Amino acid sequence: MNIDTSEKLAVLFMTQPTYLPWVGIFKAIALSDTYVFYDDTQFVRHSWQNRNRVLDPIKREAVMLTVPVAKHNRETAILDMKVADPGFYVDHVSKLRAWYKRAPFLEPTLDVLMDVYSKRHTRLVDLTAGLTMALARHLGLSASYRYAHEFDIHGDKYTRPLAFARSLGSPVYLSGERARDYTNVGAFVESGIKIEFLRFTHPEYKQRCEPFIPYLSIVDMLINIGPQESAAIIESIQLEPDEDIVVAS
Repeated sequence: MNIDTSEKLAVLFMTQPTYLPWVGIFKAIALSDTYVFYDDTQFVRHSWQNRNRVLDPIKREAVMLTVPVAKHNRETAILDMKVADPGFYVDHVSKLRAWYKRAPFLEPTLDVLMDVYSKRHTRLVDLTAGLTMALARHLGLSASYRYAHEFDIHGDKYTRPLAFARSLGSPVYLSGERARDYTNVGAFVESGIKIEFLRFTHPEYKQRCEPFIPYLSIVDMLINIGPQESAAIIESIQLEPDEDIVVAS
């Protein structure tokens, strides 16, 4: 089952805000009308919520860029997480300039990042969501962005996505592939809601070294090939159908 682009106005996607997300997040934005930052769930250490990977062409390997966060209780929600040092970005920008110094779209991409970094956000969600939206605009993508904490919708990771889809009247729900193992597909089907998983073969593009390394931050793609070619690649991505899903008639 593939999402019909004519149904775009009906598609809901929700996910935890992440730092400099990978290409899949921007495919989700391209397909969705409503994009909910799932910001009132628990912050998870060593997750993508405050870090992501880029490419070191000298070592020919992926390296991590991490936003330092303040000390916190284990139960702290993402929306309550604080950035330990709002000036952390100086180091990240310096590393990107060193690793991508000969890339053709380095400076335009850094300009996009600096528009957000320069605000020196103290809340992690303001930083990560702000970067996601800015990068999406750079790609020519748009959606209606919302935050989970704005809604009086309760539940857990097993029940809340369906509650959101019902509350927002979304007949199509797009879910991250990793959520497949704990998603009650039958409950969506019984509610008359289509569910599609963000599953696809990662596209390749020109990087600073070979062989190609997938699942990096979108900034690797943007710095190397620019927003127009990146947007075209994102548009060309086809989601793989899930043969196990049967839509209720």
